[in-house]
Amino acid sequence: AGIVLYNRVFATVPLKDYLFRVQGIAVLLGFLPLLLVTRTNLALNIPDQAFVLGDDVIQTVAGELAHMPILVLAAQLCPPGIEATLFALLMSLLNLASFVSSNLGAFITHLLEVNESDFHNLSLLILLCNISGLLPLVLLPMLRDSKQRAPQA
Repeated sequence: AGIVLYNRVFATVPLKDYLFRVQGIAVLLGFLPLLLVTRTNLALNIPDQAFVLGDDVIQTVAGELAHMPILVLAAQLCPPGIEATLFALLMSLLNLASFVSSNLGAFITHLLEVNESDFHNLSLLILLCNISGLLPLVLLPMLRDSKQRAPQA
């Protein structure tokens, strides 16, 4: 769904604007679990099941929307003949980032003493993890302004 949405709606949006908006929306949506953790969802008449099902779908689509412009930009900048190598490098970097992110999240979870029997700092953990999603926005000024080209099918 995210790839189709990107190709039809977002492929012509300037890269900086797109990345800023997607990351900002992802961070805002990342705060939704706070409603579940604080049980505010029940006060708003939103069942727990809606969060369980909705969160997975939202994360999948948001992930696709976040990665598409990077792959499109890489395809535009890639010299002919090394496309597979560049794609493998990008995937390796994404996997490395995921590994670092997971371990850093586990370390912060340990520091805040959140575990299977103690959730007293879970709200703070969610807050810190989501605010850290704003860190990549510091790098956006390094990108030059340009329109993205629609990916060719």
